[in-house]
Amino acid sequence: ILIQLPIFCFSQGEFNQWRFGNHAGLNFNFSPPVSVSGSALNNFVSVNQSDSLGNLLFYSDGSTIWNRNNAVMQNGSGLYCNTYSLSVLIIPDPGISSQYFLFTVGPWDIFPAWQGLFYSKIDMTLAGGLGGVIPGMKNIPVPGGGNVSNGIIGTRHRNNHDAWLVVRPVSPQIYQSYLITPSGLNTTPVSSNSIENYTYPLTSGPGVFPKISQDGTKLITGYAWDSVSEFCHFDNLTGTVSPQFKVQARLRGVNYGTGSGAFSKNAKYVYMFVSIPFIHPIGYPDRLVVQFDADLNDSTQFAQSQVVIDSSYISTSFFQLGPNDQLYFSRNGVDSLGTINFPNLPSPGCNFQLNVVSLNGNIGYGELPQFLQRYKTYFHHTGDCLRDTVNFTSDIWPPPDSIRWNFGDPSSGAANTSMLANPSHSFTSSGSHLVELYVRHNDNRRDTTWQTITILPAPQPALGPDQTICAPQTATFDAGACTGCTYQWDDLTTMTMNIGTGQTYTTGTPGLYRVNVTGANGCIGRDTVQLSIGTPVAVSVTIATGSTTVCNGTQVTFSATGQPAGNSLSYQWKVNGMDAGSNNPVFTYSPSNGDCIVCSMTSTDACATGNPATSNQICMTVNQLNPVSLSISSTSTHTCAGTPVTFN
Repeated sequence: ILIQLPIFCFSQGEFNQWRFGNHAGLNFNFSPPVSVSGSALNNFVSVNQSDSLGNLLFYSDGSTIWNRNNAVMQNGSGLYCNTYSLSVLIIPDPGISSQYFLFTVGPWDIFPAWQGLFYSKIDMTLAGGLGGVIPGMKNIPVPGGGNVSNGIIGTRHRNNHDAWLVVRPVSPQIYQSYLITPSGLNTTPVSSNSIENYTYPLTSGPGVFPKISQDGTKLITGYAWDSVSEFCHFDNLTGTVSPQFKVQARLRGVNYGTGSGAFSKNAKYVYMFVSIPFIHPIGYPDRLVVQFDADLNDSTQFAQSQVVIDSSYISTSFFQLGPNDQLYFSRNGVDSLGTINFPNLPSPGCNFQLNVVSLNGNIGYGELPQFLQRYKTYFHHTGDCLRDTVNFTSDIWPPPDSIRWNFGDPSSGAANTSMLANPSHSFTSSGSHLVELYVRHNDNRRDTTWQTITILPAPQPALGPDQTICAPQTATFDAGACTGCTYQWDDLTTMTMNIGTGQTYTTGTPGLYRVNVTGANGCIGRDTVQLSIGTPVAVSVTIATGSTTVCNGTQVTFSATGQPAGNSLSYQWKVNGMDAGSNNPVFTYSPSNGDCIVCSMTSTDACATGNPATSNQICMTVNQLNPVSLSISSTSTHTCAGTPVTFN
């Protein structure tokens, strides 16, 4: 099923369900996301929470919480919330997996006692698994949060377990970072100065739009009434915000106010809406969309990196990064969402599009759901050819404690698995391979993602063994026939590329030659062969022995010496013209009288001439064996002592 149906399968779908705007909804468990009906939400702000499989748990506009059945959650109404722009945020409890903090900012225009930062605690084990707000834990004021504006945002702590809630009070003009750990909410925030002294109409309340990059290192805050944004660095270890400079867009020599923005997934670029002094026909201010290079820390260089990626004066003001890493934005009065399809790329490669995702008649006005940085486990690969290197790149957040790859290629043996972050693999067979990436995080969370990749067959040229030829001979190498293929021959000795484009290549020049055969599918097969050039040399052989005269029955050894030396030689010994032994430069036998011995030698050297060569002839004299006899006599056989006796 995994191979035949979904190409990508993930177990981290906590933010795959969106409910927002005027009863609009999207399901990101599909690609592209599909519209969902039945949402009870009709408001400017929204937050959503799903389980790891992408099943909806609950959603809220900050004042009401609805469960997965689109019914008001148990004890889920009457929350204090401004219901305007970034005034609500969900942060999962790091200590209890079934519980969630729902932070809200109270309204500014009525009941001053409701102003400020509050939280309510949701327990998904209540109401038979539909969840509910824990009794006595609703609208709890956060100490020090009485002057917090509507713009609140969250990110994960560097330990990949805890979380930061970052808020922007308007008096004093500071940032405050609250830490959420398994022990709960730390009510003593980390305070950081802001470089923007924010002013706003008291009747409207503050319009503050902060966004933190996915890696938790950059923060940009838009200020609605001041028409300026503040670019900051964020330390996700300490919670400190370090403002760098203010941001405005410059068009035709005039500065214009920047509003809300959002970072690309890799934090390389930030996209912002620019308010311009025109009025849309339906009554909303018109806006352009610009891209800045967020890696630039110099304010002048940052400003100069501005690129206008859309000038259609759309009526919208909020971006949100989707689970598929595309940036989405809503448009007032329009039943579809626009996208920036490749936000990691510079314009125009980022590919801005209007009216891409249909909402089936529902209006997605206002803010799209914002989320705490999500866990994600994806990977990408380049290359898809057999026996070529396929490079894999892991795309994981937070940084994992350990990872393990399985390339679905068991024939590759030990190379089928890897513990590297960005490994490479050469597949041993073409076709579909289910590649698995398993991740374990420091908080003991485990994620697994799969991707079915198709490895294409590649040509397999075979040029044969290395060759040696003798000048002025030539050698022809044949890469083999291949339907729809193209050929390129290279001389790797001189690094001269593309010396031939045919199936065969003929040359008389020594060197190391390579053929690249490109198939119709773009895959390349390669082979190399070494060509050597030899000097002509005549074949010769001589034989020798210790003695040419021996007695009958004596073993005699003959030895041959051949030229060219050091090459592969074959020998054939003959006695009186008859074959007697081969393939050995030494010949031993018992000759008869008058036997004549010669040796023929053949060389396989490409430059050998005069094959085969015949040695000198050695003829043997063999003497017959004669019996030996001996007798003795003496002058006497009996004698007296002292008398000499002669023996003969």
